[in-house]
Amino acid sequence: MERTISDLIQGYEKGTLSRRQLVRGLAMLAGGAIAGVGAASADAAQPPAGRGMGMKRIPEPPAAEILAAAKRLGPSDIHATTVNHIAITVKNLDESKMWYQNLFNLQDWHSDPHGAFLGFGESMLVIRPPFRPNQPTGVITHFMMGVDNFNADAMEAELKKYGLNPRKDSDSFHVKDPNGVDVQIGAKDLGHPGHMPK
Repeated sequence: MERTISDLIQGYEKGTLSRRQLVRGLAMLAGGAIAGVGAASADAAQPPAGRGMGMKRIPEPPAAEILAAAKRLGPSDIHATTVNHIAITVKNLDESKMWYQNLFNLQDWHSDPHGAFLGFGESMLVIRPPFRPNQPTGVITHFMMGVDNFNADAMEAELKKYGLNPRKDSDSFHVKDPNGVDVQIGAKDLGHPGHMPK
């Protein structure tokens, strides 16, 4: 238990956990089954983006508003060319990495204790261990649409035009679709060999 508390505090000090996530983690340890703590909260259900970098929680607009904006505005200037990656939280990083590599012949584009980028074609599978106690595993946390000629200022403006609240993550943005799915948008080769996030 001391190790878990230490990990939570270190995560908060390094910015990989928000104050809210730290308090929830400590409450889970202290109280066990406190109602409403943990995965029931949308901000607690998603890991901080950017391979462990913290991300400020921004309230999402209601689904009806973003659907109305998309209907009113029609097609955007965003043209996805690839699914850059799919991110999964796994129980055991080493075992999961071995399984995906052996079964699908995925290439190890980058690995560290925080996760692995396993490449295939123009896409990759990003697998990460849980970043907080009792985080569900075997869960797809988000996926990323890759675009050509990514320009952060232009992308942010376009996303806001459609009523979304883009959250910056290294060289990309995260938004929620009308169903609450975390969708990341960035350069199509982000995370590929020679194009690791900053």
